[in-house]
Amino acid sequence: MKNASVIRLTFFFATAFLWIGCSGSILPTRQTATLVSDQENITRQIEIPANVKILEFHHAGGDLSIVGWDQPYILIEGVIRASAETVNMARAIIEMVEVVAYERPTNRLVLEYEGPAGFARGKIPEEGMDYTAKVPRGMILDVYSENGAVSVSNIKNDLFVEQKEGNVRVNSISGSVLVKAAGKKKAGQKVEIASIERRLTLNSRFVDVTLSKVQGDAELRHSDGELIASDIDGKLTVQGGKSPIQLNRIQGFIQLDNHVGDVVCNGFYDGIRAEVKKGALLLAPKVPVVRPYDCQVIDGNLTFRIPDNSSMMMELMAINGSIHSEFPMQVSAEGKVSYAKGAIGQGQGFPMVRLNVDDGGIMVLRDIPVPASTRSSAGGDSFAPKITTEGAIPVGDLESTAVE
Repeated sequence: MKNASVIRLTFFFATAFLWIGCSGSILPTRQTATLVSDQENITRQIEIPANVKILEFHHAGGDLSIVGWDQPYILIEGVIRASAETVNMARAIIEMVEVVAYERPTNRLVLEYEGPAGFARGKIPEEGMDYTAKVPRGMILDVYSENGAVSVSNIKNDLFVEQKEGNVRVNSISGSVLVKAAGKKKAGQKVEIASIERRLTLNSRFVDVTLSKVQGDAELRHSDGELIASDIDGKLTVQGGKSPIQLNRIQGFIQLDNHVGDVVCNGFYDGIRAEVKKGALLLAPKVPVVRPYDCQVIDGNLTFRIPDNSSMMMELMAINGSIHSEFPMQVSAEGKVSYAKGAIGQGQGFPMVRLNVDDGGIMVLRDIPVPASTRSSAGGDSFAPKITTEGAIPVGDLESTAVE
């Protein structure tokens, strides 16, 4: 394999030398000539040794799609493309692009993108490969991509994806999933994850994330992009920064810490511990409170919509702000601090809800049930807040009140 690459590389440089004559560089600049593009379809079958349990992909310069199927081998189908100053140069580059397969201890088969040495991304000549790999769905997958989109679906084992730059889509994975994604700032890149049967771990930045239908726990570290998480059956842990966050229909306990960005917790079923800095927090549980809440907001408002028939004890404190409650609750103030404490429903013996704000206001509202006739055609409640402070009262308009 290496001898063949050397022969092709020698041919390429010989061709390039004849083309440029004595003018100088092998790597001309973009201003010297118009680029010529060429491409070639590829199809390749790769057998998997009996001892191999893990498939490891390394890809650069193109899109990669991995799909699980029931065959015992790997089928690669795709397109190799190249752009250069001449047709001969483009064809020579194409000849040097391939996927190399080799074993690595222990129990791994590596599939690695190989192209002409010495060419940096974004320079001329340039090359790439977009391909789909059909793999046995029961294999463990480790996927590393430098750029281009990555898609993995229909796998019945564990999955690891590390993407340096580009969109990521993961769907229908029966095992645990770990995704690391670093997009390019202001590039609008996305991570989409759906239908995970076990645990999900995400570490992402400079991408917008949408994830749904995780049957296990989910641990998310995310910054510099929108995050929307829906239908999580297990515990959800979120550490965010500079991110608007929306959480929908979370079955397990929520542990949340977000610095700079509004947070909406809509239709959740368990307890919550949250800290939000420089953003608003909206709590809208789906059911009466069954576990303790402990939430703090610094430099923002906190709104709590209490479902009908809830019973709880409440402690509220607002520093440099105000408290408003639609439930009977005595509010007192001392200097710049407002306090409120009381029982909702039966009160004693039921969960404790502690809500604190610093430089913001607290609103405790009745969440009146929505008649079935007003629900959306999709079957959800008409109350589905977006990631904004819509419905919140500005701090300056809040008053410390007690509803008699």
